[in-house]
Amino acid sequence: KKSYSSILSVLFILGFLGFTFFAMMPQWTSDDDAPLAEFSTKRALEQVKNISQKPHFVGSENHEVVANYLVEELQNMGLETSIQEGYSFSDWGTLTKCKNILSRIKGTNSNKALLLLSHYDSAPHSYSKGASDAGSGVATILESVRAFTYNKKQHQNDIIILFTDAEELGLNGAALFV
Repeated sequence: KKSYSSILSVLFILGFLGFTFFAMMPQWTSDDDAPLAEFSTKRALEQVKNISQKPHFVGSENHEVVANYLVEELQNMGLETSIQEGYSFSDWGTLTKCKNILSRIKGTNSNKALLLLSHYDSAPHSYSKGASDAGSGVATILESVRAFTYNKKQHQNDIIILFTDAEELGLNGAALFV
C-alpha cells in the first residue's frame, strides 16, 4: 500500500508540474488579420525572412543587397532616407568603412528625439544569415515604424531610425554615428 501512495504522489507532482509548465508557455495568436495600424508579428517575420536569406557581413555582395532593401522599405513608408558613410576605428582595433542608414520622422517640437537603433550586418561567417543578430531587431523597427506612420498621429519628439553597419566588427557604425 505504501508503494502505491508514493507512485501516486510522484505522478500527481509530475502532472502538476507539467500542467504548470504548459500553462505558463506563451500562447500563439494569429495576427493574420491584424489591422495595418497595429504591429503584426507576421509582417515582421516576413521582414526577417527578406533580410536573412543569405549571410550579409561587411564586404559581402549581400551586404549591399540588404542595405538597399532597407533604404527601399523606409522610402516605401514615405520616409526620406540618408546614408552616412565614413571610416571608423573601433576599440577592437578594426578600421572599417561603414554605411549607416538613417531616417527621421519629424515631431511637432524637435527639442528631443527618440532613437530606434539596430545593426543590419550579419556576423562575418559564411553560415550566419543574421536572422536573430540582428535581423529581428531591424524587422521590429521596420514593422513598428510602418504601423506608426500608417496611423499618422501627431507626436512631439522626432523619431530617428538608425540601422548601423559593421557592428559585428566592433560597433564601427555606431561609433561613426556618434
